[in-house]
Amino acid sequence: MRVTTDGREVVTGAGGESAMGVPASPAMHFHNGAVAISSLATLLLQLVDDNRVSLDDKLSA
Repeated sequence: MRVTTDGREVVTGAGGESAMGVPASPAMHFHNGAVAISSLATLLLQLVDDNRVSLDDKLSA
């Protein structure tokens, strides 16, 4: 997953393992499902906690 703002990378990363037990990497592709919503919400709140983004930030440029 990658988060950018004004064309600047804020964070890029991957976590967990694939179905085959291989550690996840940012180069992997996956189909997101309902689990992606809670994962993104958790990541967003971690970025807020690190003062990297604000819940009041606009989503568009």
